[in-house]
Amino acid sequence: MAAADLSPRDAPSVLQLCHRPTVSQSTAHRTARPIPRMPPLRFPCPDCTAPTPFPRAADRSARCCGVAGARARLSRRMTPLASTYLLWLLATWRDKRRLEAWGPQFLRRAVQRLWFDQLMRIAGVTGHLRIGLTPAQLRALTPCVVTCSPHGAFAVGLLCFHANTLREDPLLRLIRAVPVGASVLFKIPLLRDLLLLLGVREATPATCDAILQSGRSVALNPGGIWEQVHTSHRREVLHLQPGLGFIRLAMRHGVPLVPTYGFGENQLYESYGEWTLPLRQWIADRFRVGIPLVRGRYCSPLPLPTKHTLVVGRPVPTGPPNLNPTKLEVEEVLGRWEEALRELFNENKDLLPAEVAREGLTIAIRPGLHGREARRDAIKARENSQPRSKL
Repeated sequence: MAAADLSPRDAPSVLQLCHRPTVSQSTAHRTARPIPRMPPLRFPCPDCTAPTPFPRAADRSARCCGVAGARARLSRRMTPLASTYLLWLLATWRDKRRLEAWGPQFLRRAVQRLWFDQLMRIAGVTGHLRIGLTPAQLRALTPCVVTCSPHGAFAVGLLCFHANTLREDPLLRLIRAVPVGASVLFKIPLLRDLLLLLGVREATPATCDAILQSGRSVALNPGGIWEQVHTSHRREVLHLQPGLGFIRLAMRHGVPLVPTYGFGENQLYESYGEWTLPLRQWIADRFRVGIPLVRGRYCSPLPLPTKHTLVVGRPVPTGPPNLNPTKLEVEEVLGRWEEALRELFNENKDLLPAEVAREGLTIAIRPGLHGREARRDAIKARENSQPRSKL
């Protein structure tokens, strides 16, 4: 049939026949499935090893390593160092109680002279020493308990100047003093190694007893953390612990007390934020950590330009060894120590700023007790209150 012979009535059916899909096309349409999309290629970043879609190594390094890449890279590099230091920490954990010299002495001298001396010189801090005792008197004092006051914000004067002076000064080395510090300091990485290198040991009763029994002297700060929290550049106030452990230590071994005072220690930093004192007192009492709010030169950790002078006072005898002194006996020795310290302060208060010297020296005993000290006093009171048998 030709196309001209088709009637208009047959035309639609012819068009439908022309556009109807063939059987093969219809079957292919019904059986076809979507082609699965290939997952994107992942190329590891050469810096952080994270998978990236960038084939070129330069693109992977440039586009991947942002904050996450820097963090991963730092973690990868610090992990071996941290693991090595942890092993070192475990191996030297008990060295804070040992009396032998720790570390190479040339390294200690290098740290003292090239770091502390130069750092203090840059900050404008100078260290001086005044001793009113003869070599024979100092030699006769050994062993003794040297009290170093005040604590200041960070005990910078004692650490940077006089920890080495106690070891190398021709006169002070005669008393063979070993400085001791708070236990929390030996839990801080790197700082503990620095303290051990400078000859500082942990301030525990067992360590102090071992030092005195070996014939050497103990150099300690009676105020400790509580005095550190209350440090102020405007006044000179000493805060003693209620247990008066330094006096009991000297009386237990029958050795004299030698008061010393660091004039200018409180002026190395400017204190502020007294409204936070209750919170810092609570932290010091609960966690045994002192947090002084101070600022140094240009609001930096560098101390302010100050003349720091350590003055050694006259010794205070404590009598024969007394293992269990009474409260009256402790207070008697405390009174003599306070008298010697005030005498030292009044004779040398011209080393302080005039407005601070006019305020004088205040010695206060900390109110309240730590839980351990409170339990100890409660046990003693209970034992004393119980009637003893006459048999």
